[in-house]
Amino acid sequence: MVTNGTPPGTHELTGIGGAASNLNPGSILAFNGELLFGGSDSSGNSGLWVSNGTAAGTSEISRKLDAGDLTAFNGEVLFEGTPLNGNTGLWVTNGSGAGTSELASISGANSGGLNPSYLTVFNNEVLFQGFDSTGNEALWVTNGTVAGTSEVGGPGSSGIIGAFRFGFVPSYMTVFNSEVLFYGVDTSGAAGLWVTNGLAAGTHELSISGANAGGIFGNTKGPAFTVFNGEVLFAGDDASGNNGLWVTNGTSGGTSALTGIAGAYTGAAGLDPVQLTLFNGEVLFRGRDTSGNYGLWETNGTAAGTSELGVGGTFTGTNGFQPNNFAAVKFVVPPPDNFNSNNTSDILFRNSSSGDTWLEVMSNGAATGWARSEAPTRPTAWPAPAISTGPARRTSCFATIRPATLGSRR
Repeated sequence: MVTNGTPPGTHELTGIGGAASNLNPGSILAFNGELLFGGSDSSGNSGLWVSNGTAAGTSEISRKLDAGDLTAFNGEVLFEGTPLNGNTGLWVTNGSGAGTSELASISGANSGGLNPSYLTVFNNEVLFQGFDSTGNEALWVTNGTVAGTSEVGGPGSSGIIGAFRFGFVPSYMTVFNSEVLFYGVDTSGAAGLWVTNGLAAGTHELSISGANAGGIFGNTKGPAFTVFNGEVLFAGDDASGNNGLWVTNGTSGGTSALTGIAGAYTGAAGLDPVQLTLFNGEVLFRGRDTSGNYGLWETNGTAAGTSELGVGGTFTGTNGFQPNNFAAVKFVVPPPDNFNSNNTSDILFRNSSSGDTWLEVMSNGAATGWARSEAPTRPTAWPAPAISTGPARRTSCFATIRPATLGSRR
């Protein structure tokens, strides 16, 4: 689909040569004035595609290659690629078929595929999660070349103090200041909050007061890290096992739960915040209220500044409103349907003999008085006046609504 933000300007790109009836585009990335994405061709195979936003300008550049997690880096694009009947590896492209290739034979990579994910640009390199030769999910770094790709800490993350050597699982990486925050598993098997500067010696877990003994992310599907006002907001588990809203500055002492939030659910699972999304100087998210129902919430990063939004006409039955998939957009607001911007239609009159133009101002269907809109000496040869109001732009945030029959995400 392509859109300019209005219903008339939204349409599907049809008649794309070589595309399947269900192109199913995914991992769309803007690159060099075009769009790169993974999609299905008419043979039913996945491939890497490029588009300039038109059907004629959309084509497959690499066939039989399932491409995902596309990440722009140093004038090229790194991505997770799986060739037909092949292993998943780290690939690179310049946006052309000839310029698309796998970074093959990476030292220390798993023979069944590196399977890179969570590609994150940091300090002129890219951090990612990948499978090493021991079969474990480890932290890797690359400069976009085979020789410049390696596991941080060596096989099994052995060089990272405190990391679980049988599945570190570094994920949800988020650049913050001069480091990267991420989810990781320690030697006790607990899922905690980690920080790295890209080196083994600079990678460690944050010891957090008040966090759950099984790990601050022990019961969390995803921490949803969101950089906001010089800190990072995320969802985490407290000592009671309840999932709440937390804030960190990247240090152990600067990490704490936002407690005492008015209207938040205090039973099992807690506030359970998900889908944290920046919008108009605050953060919107889905959370549970005192009745146990999911609704739309907002926060400024403090407990006192966190509250549920009263949304008129929303469903309040089992499991509540359940907003999901937030997206901040701008849309055009039509001008007021009148001449004096009070959203009430008015009547414009013109004396064909004198050229005099007057406005009859209306309110609830009743005339409220005349107003001269043009000088009385206007020549009668001039055309009737045309009055218009330019459109305004309004920033809004949309979310899909999950059916009330669905339960918790746990």
